[in-house]
Amino acid sequence: MNGRSLRQRSGQVIRLRDMILLEKSNEAQMRGIRFECDFRYPENTKLDVFDVCIILYNALNNCMESVNGEKPYIKVHAFRKNSIFMLIISNSFKGRLRIDPAEGIPYTAKKNGEHGIGLKNMRRVAKNIWVTCHLSRMGMR
Repeated sequence: MNGRSLRQRSGQVIRLRDMILLEKSNEAQMRGIRFECDFRYPENTKLDVFDVCIILYNALNNCMESVNGEKPYIKVHAFRKNSIFMLIISNSFKGRLRIDPAEGIPYTAKKNGEHGIGLKNMRRVAKNIWVTCHLSRMGMR
């Protein structure tokens, strides 16, 4: 994780977001997935860290389910740009991303054909805190 450990530092209590990032970093390492993280949570923000963590956790779970390719990776980048908090999460994915027009989210890969609550939960929380969740596939041919 860019040479920085998410483990407890100098008596500082590990925050919820750090626990999520540590769990997913460990899971990625066990599965041979490169996990890059540069997460800077803004000071003096009205955003509730719990809401951000709901989005973070669900997004990382979805990445873990769909990551693939010869050199699998997951990248997390969070920063403040002017007054806007940006959370960008990406993963390697080879295949076709098909969007369900009725739901506006990718079709599920689950065997039962039903979505979990991840993306819907992310959108619900995002709407409540006046943010936007955007899903895209880069490099589509």
